Amino acid sequence: SIRSVGRCFMATSANQPTKRKRRTREEQDERDASRLEEELFGAQHTSDSRVKEGTRSWTQSDGGGGRGEGPTRTPKWEDSDEEELRMDLANGPSRARKLRNDVQEADVSGKEYVERLRRQHQKLHATAVSWAQLPTPGEEEDIAGRIVRGAKDVLAKPKFLPQGSIEATRMRDANMEEPNKAVVQSLEFHPSGSVLMTAGLDRKLRFFQVDGVRNKKLESLHFEDLPVHKAAFSEEGTEVVLTGRRKFFYIYDVASARVDYVAGIQGRDEKSLENFAISRGGGEPAVAFLGNKGYLPLISLKTKQWMGNLKMSGTVRAAAFVPGKTELLTSGVDGMVYTWDLRMRRCIGKALDEGSYKCTSLACSSNGMVATGSDSGIVNLYSHNKGALDLRKTIYNLTTRCDTMAFNPDNQILALASSRKKDALKLVHLPSNTVFSNWPTSKTPLSFVHSIAFSPGSGFLAIGNARGAALLYRLHHFETT
Repeated sequence: SIRSVGRCFMATSANQPTKRKRRTREEQDERDASRLEEELFGAQHTSDSRVKEGTRSWTQSDGGGGRGEGPTRTPKWEDSDEEELRMDLANGPSRARKLRNDVQEADVSGKEYVERLRRQHQKLHATAVSWAQLPTPGEEEDIAGRIVRGAKDVLAKPKFLPQGSIEATRMRDANMEEPNKAVVQSLEFHPSGSVLMTAGLDRKLRFFQVDGVRNKKLESLHFEDLPVHKAAFSEEGTEVVLTGRRKFFYIYDVASARVDYVAGIQGRDEKSLENFAISRGGGEPAVAFLGNKGYLPLISLKTKQWMGNLKMSGTVRAAAFVPGKTELLTSGVDGMVYTWDLRMRRCIGKALDEGSYKCTSLACSSNGMVATGSDSGIVNLYSHNKGALDLRKTIYNLTTRCDTMAFNPDNQILALASSRKKDALKLVHLPSNTVFSNWPTSKTPLSFVHSIAFSPGSGFLAIGNARGAALLYRLHHFETT
């Protein structure tokens, strides 16, 4: 059974000044401003003349600097000491060392230092400041030219990520405006790429507009009876499924802001629905819950009704849908990986997870790769085809249980983490099957990692930890959009 849960909003009113008092105060402010203006600029300058002068500087070409053609504006003041000043980049703070063009570079002039700071800021915050950049006359293009340029961008070859090292910069925390008051159990980017969802044991679901600068909070919802253990967007981002250690769960409709309560699964006696996998394209949108005794109850996201059950040997511990297909992979304590076809509701393949006696996490990529994490921290990377697994690489960089893994959208990075050990996160370069050695470092303040998410363009990496923070890192190889 489903029922809608409404939300209540409270508004408080404050004593407002009367219209007469407000008008008198505004008139007094105008008189004070006019008096101050006359003292500073002379009696011939009035408020109207200032407005006209400001308009003129944007419309007439003799002033330059506007959208019209004209001479380039020159600075009104220059600091002559900038050329004589020398800034030490080699022995300064880490921020200064990042400004060097070469490792051997020791110092630069003050003017060059300012210019490099400006370039570094534009590099880190390109999306946030691009709206303020005015086009030059040479950048004016007709519609046909823009279409041709867009076609070239689409047909351009993909940009391959080099192995060995990755450039990452920490940005303002994604949930800085309202941090979680408990562990960030789940976080995920909306398919549009600009909105991040966080959820955790503080019973709240939050949405943030992620730009790397402000990361404005958009909305938050409180679930009184559900400490959230897992939350995930549907394939198109129209709904969010929230579960915990309860026999019921919630579905939040993003467009209508409606919360639906689903009171358990018909015919099943599971007392906890805390773990699930959600389909990512291919067939009817569905949710597969990890039930008792190897059962996986299936729920349709369209009808919110039970679709059927899958049954595997032993206890199911991990599940993941193959993106773009109607296939579901599951694994458990028996060390086997099962492949299910949801159209036929039967197992089409079973393979041994080499060297693993208890699988704790699963992740599938859109190009046929599968990663399995074990209780010992060992991660196996396979090529998957019609239920068969071909081992590509075994990764030994984690020493405790691997419980979080995620492929980035273009399948060049695999992120894996353990919540049992502090700062236990690694990024794997998939084309070469090697781990990036330069990041994260021993000084990267990750804490105990519980969730990982890449933005759709891979430009941002979000990390949820035990302190309630959604850390945000900019991966410079990728675009933010």
